Amino acid sequence: MNMRRLLNLLLITAALTGCTHFTAYRSTADLDMNALADMKTVSVGEDQHLDRSASIQHRRYVTDLEPDSQGDYYLSFVEFDDQGWFADSGRTQMGALLEQLEDSGKETLIYAYAHGWMHNASPGDNNVVYFSRLLERTDAAQKLLGISDRAVVGVN
Repeated sequence: MNMRRLLNLLLITAALTGCTHFTAYRSTADLDMNALADMKTVSVGEDQHLDRSASIQHRRYVTDLEPDSQGDYYLSFVEFDDQGWFADSGRTQMGALLEQLEDSGKETLIYAYAHGWMHNASPGDNNVVYFSRLLERTDAAQKLLGISDRAVVGVN
C-alpha cells in the first residue's frame, strides 16, 4: 500500500516537472536609442548598454581594419512557443520587425535564423552570439566592398 502511494507520488512529481510555462525572452519591442547614442562599439555578448530584453536591437561596432568608422546592423527576435504560436499574444515582436523594415529607407539584406533544439532567444545562448557575429561580419564585408547603402537585419 505504501509502495503504491510512493509510486503514484513519484509519477505525479515527474509529470509536473516536465510541464513548464513558456515565457518570451525578448519582452519589449522598443529600443531605447538614447541609451545607444554614446556607444562606440558593441562587444557581442558583453555590452552593458544594450537592452537585452528588446526584440529589436540596433547594434554598432568598430572593426580593427577601420577604427575611425562605425558599422551597424539590426538584430530582431520573433519568438514562438512549442506549438508554433507567437510568444507574445499581441504579436508586438513581429510588428516591431515589420515597422523597422518599412522605416529603414534602405535596401535591406535579411538573414533569418531558426535555432534548433536546446537553444532559445536568451542573451547568453551561443547560437544568438554566433548569429550576431555573422551579422556583424556581413555588414563589415559590405562596407569593405563599398556597399554602404544596404542595411543588414537578422531575424532570430
